[in-house]
Amino acid sequence: MGTAPTAIAVSTGAAVTIGAAAALTFSTASSAPAAITNSRRNLCIAGEQPLFACPIGRKLVSVCGDGRGATYRFGVPGRVELSSNRLTTAHAMYSGGGERQVSFANNGFSYIVFDRAVRQMSGGELGGTGFSAGLLVRRGERTVSEARCLGDATMSSDVEKLLPAGPLVYHN
Repeated sequence: MGTAPTAIAVSTGAAVTIGAAAALTFSTASSAPAAITNSRRNLCIAGEQPLFACPIGRKLVSVCGDGRGATYRFGVPGRVELSSNRLTTAHAMYSGGGERQVSFANNGFSYIVFDRAVRQMSGGELGGTGFSAGLLVRRGERTVSEARCLGDATMSSDVEKLLPAGPLVYHN
């Protein structure tokens, strides 16, 4: 787990678009996972448990654990466009909430999957808690894309048992 992060594309020249701002082409060929389970909700394969899964547009983002480690996958069932098992995790506690992240780097880009809860202010008074989850893509210190999950998505605390600690990325 201590080696440099890498990621692969399922087919030669597969384009990965996250939000309107980022289109990346990866040329490394690989096979898609053979058996996708629960394909409407995640991209985990047999023997894995979803640690995080959510739809972003027409695609899915999944972090799947097998008890020894975890794998990030982005795409649609049967066609994973980006995958990595070189992940790190980070978390922070906020007043009235917190954030958990899983991240990896590939070809100068950083991919950060996040789940957070933040206490909201309303008219100078503490209000309810705001929840958000999604995928942040950065090149260096610049955010290229930030896409939110459609619906509820919660990251399992098991990521901290399966992954090494990494840096927390602060974002909006």
